[in-house]
Amino acid sequence: VTRGDDRIALLTFIAEDAITRTTPELSAGLRLTPIARAIGPAVQAARERGATLVVAVIDDAYGAEAAARILS
Repeated sequence: VTRGDDRIALLTFIAEDAITRTTPELSAGLRLTPIARAIGPAVQAARERGATLVVAVIDDAYGAEAAARILS
């Protein structure tokens, strides 16, 4: 997305245990990489594609425990 002088990349991440909340038929063949390993390469790829602003939306479960994991 381009806004003014910025090229914005929006990255979304879900907890790797999210796959357990679906049926085996819907998740067949899917694998989720832990956020801690995935976010760095995703931001780097966005920058390489010209992003000047990278926004990451992280869904890592609910509540304070999830917020603490995200901030760490």
